[in-house]
Amino acid sequence: MSTTCDHIQANPDISGIGIRINLYVTTLLLVLVPNTRRTAPLLNVLTSNAGISGAALLITALIETGKHRLSLYHAIFIIHALFFMGISISPIDECAGKYKGNLTARVLLSMILSHGLLLLFTGYAFYVWATAPKFGQSPRCNDQIRYIILFAIKIRATVGWLRKLWMAGLGFVFAMMIILPLIGTCTVLLVKSNPSSVFVSSNPNNQPIRFSVTRLAFGLTPVYGIIHLELYVKANKALLTDSEEALSFGQIYALVMIISIGAELLHFILTLCGHGDGDTDD
Repeated sequence: MSTTCDHIQANPDISGIGIRINLYVTTLLLVLVPNTRRTAPLLNVLTSNAGISGAALLITALIETGKHRLSLYHAIFIIHALFFMGISISPIDECAGKYKGNLTARVLLSMILSHGLLLLFTGYAFYVWATAPKFGQSPRCNDQIRYIILFAIKIRATVGWLRKLWMAGLGFVFAMMIILPLIGTCTVLLVKSNPSSVFVSSNPNNQPIRFSVTRLAFGLTPVYGIIHLELYVKANKALLTDSEEALSFGQIYALVMIISIGAELLHFILTLCGHGDGDTDD
């Protein structure tokens, strides 16, 4: 373990306050806004913003890592943000309403793009944790980076058991992302060749319970991610050369993206208040 740690170079375009505000606002609204016909335009804007932000963070991480300019601190920030808050491009839910015709091919294209990005993220995260002690721009500081567990427990990000836990989980997810699509493809082909073999069994009494549990899990996971990400930033703030609070171009761009969300949210509120005015959409 090195005792001559230089400070980690600040990178506000990755973990600055503007980037974090954009991620948090988008993520929380996606959790809070119900999925209904009336809220569909708002959810489309939120999903698109989340997809752009997530893909931008991942692509930035890959480029910066390739140039040996990304620190382990910022790599873990990106992994944590995308793992707990989600990452997507070309949302499948939107593709049906944008264009007419050839729906199957467009849904398949959306699935391939999203699945490919998830595979790329999982592989990158596995690489970061596998090489954590020597990863990045300032490897001498890696042993001093603190990772937060259960809101209060601080441990070294390079400790062996933490890395093995992440690698085991990511390895399992990566394997399932390869195996499950293959099983699904084989199932579809089997059903097409022998439709009479399909058997559907479902207890409708269990549906509300399943929905409630799923909704709760999807709601709590991003909240957990946001709290831990802020605790992680606070715990390692002293390691950075400069504060990441100053607004850079990347942060300003991320904040400007929230304006589109605010505009769509305002439109949604106005539609709720506009009943009886005779100016509703056909």
